[in-house]
Amino acid sequence: MSDETRYDTERVADRNAVANYLHGLAERVGAGEPLPFGEGQDSDALAATSPVEVSVRCRARDGDGATVRLQLSWDGPGGGSDGAADGETRSESPAGEGSGRGTARRGAAGGNTPGESGLAPPDEELPDPSAGTTSETRAANELERAVSFATKGKRTAADSRFRRAIEADPADPEIRRKYASFLRGIGERERALAQFDHARSLDPENASLRVDIANCHWSGDDADAAAEQFERALDLSPEDPDILATYGRFQWEQLSDVEGAVESFRTALDIDGDHALAHLNYAVLLRQGGRMERAEKHYERAIDLGEGDATVHSEYGDYLWATGDVEEAARHYATARELGGG
Repeated sequence: MSDETRYDTERVADRNAVANYLHGLAERVGAGEPLPFGEGQDSDALAATSPVEVSVRCRARDGDGATVRLQLSWDGPGGGSDGAADGETRSESPAGEGSGRGTARRGAAGGNTPGESGLAPPDEELPDPSAGTTSETRAANELERAVSFATKGKRTAADSRFRRAIEADPADPEIRRKYASFLRGIGERERALAQFDHARSLDPENASLRVDIANCHWSGDDADAAAEQFERALDLSPEDPDILATYGRFQWEQLSDVEGAVESFRTALDIDGDHALAHLNYAVLLRQGGRMERAEKHYERAIDLGEGDATVHSEYGDYLWATGDVEEAARHYATARELGGG
């Protein structure tokens, strides 16, 4: 144990209060959260890591009173942090939020090499969707916390909360979908596909869910499975510009079907001329095809529509760099980093 620090405290209260106190501490330890010990303590160390050793002694007294003595040992900053280490890839959409209208998602990009997430395989299987709901309220609360942890890069804590949400409501397809997207984002693609399969069985007519599944297969270089899901998504929602814009990128990058990609992008823009993702993906295709003047128009439109999107600025930076405008490219790269694009 590096830079070991110890903390001793004694708490005297009625038995119910002591039981609730210990239960709350156990919840925090299990979720990988910092513990709520305050003034005069090593708050940096406590914020950096969960305890690695906990010793509890409880002594009952006459009447309803009880005493609990708690002793903790934990590593100092630099050991055992649940936060993302330098060099880790964070998920662009850690909790599986939908793309929204015209959001500039490229397609399958994102996710680490399988096995690099740092999560151990689950010791126990999650309940089958046919299991009854325990508490929708608890599921919603756990899901909210899971999303918060995932956004902060706290992988172990997020994983624990997603699993608790599923245990509370195994048949909620949106919980399964968000958990799957989180798992995919941290490189656990096989586990992600298992959760996506559950979500699909619970909500088979959800077109955007099919796109998420297609992207997961695409990131694993399973073009046939990805194409099947894209085609099913388009069957369900043939005039959805989000689906068309993402499918166009897949057609071009994965299937080398440039003609089909152009048709998908043009169809998306015919449906919604202010669709940022369609403008962006079409611009990238045109740039790589040497059509720089036409590409610039679509890049500029994508920037106007997606000013707050890191991917738009990063892609536009690539275009500017290719044209020799290094200074302006650097400005857009910096904006992308500020917006969380790495």
